[in-house]
Amino acid sequence: DKLVVTQANKLAEASYTMSLEEKRVVMLMVSLVRREDNDFKTYRIPISDIRDYLGLSSNKLYGDIKRIADTLRGRGMLIEKPNGGFLSIGWVSSAEYKPKGEDGADVACLELCFDPKLKPYLLTLKEQFSSYMLQNVAGLRSFYSIRFYELLRSRRRLASTTFDVAELRKILKADTKYTNYKDFRARVILVAQTELAEKTDLAFDFFRYDDCSYCNL
Repeated sequence: DKLVVTQANKLAEASYTMSLEEKRVVMLMVSLVRREDNDFKTYRIPISDIRDYLGLSSNKLYGDIKRIADTLRGRGMLIEKPNGGFLSIGWVSSAEYKPKGEDGADVACLELCFDPKLKPYLLTLKEQFSSYMLQNVAGLRSFYSIRFYELLRSRRRLASTTFDVAELRKILKADTKYTNYKDFRARVILVAQTELAEKTDLAFDFFRYDDCSYCNL
């Protein structure tokens, strides 16, 4: 209940996609990073915690954990850099299942490591970052809703903000999935608007102006 997700705003604006389960594991990982950490650690998450947090069935737990770990390790994202460059990177460099007793593990756990090049975006952050309580997004059932929440949290000091629709599609990796605005609005924006208002501490209104969506937080 007290876990906090803190990340550079550049991660909120990065372009990537993943399943809801994978996103939840990543948020859990990020919440284990401490503000005083100068380097990444190896993050061990008990399998029972992952099961409960993701709502997995105990009957096929090992297979589900293996599937999530394998697909998550292959997920990449694109971070646009302010100097015009970019960084193409994955969230995790390794994901290893540790049975109880292996390497001192008190219980069966999933051992996860961040890619080292993510350090500037998760460690010793002093400016242009945002934080939120993990429990605030625990009830969200859409990956896009979580991404919207993170995007709006990164701009929390603004009363309103403008997103270019094409750029927003790109950030959410929905540019090929929802090619027309009507579908994008119905399947992504309206779903996020409803979920955030009902299940989180953040809500927004929006309207479309030419090729932009204008959001009031």
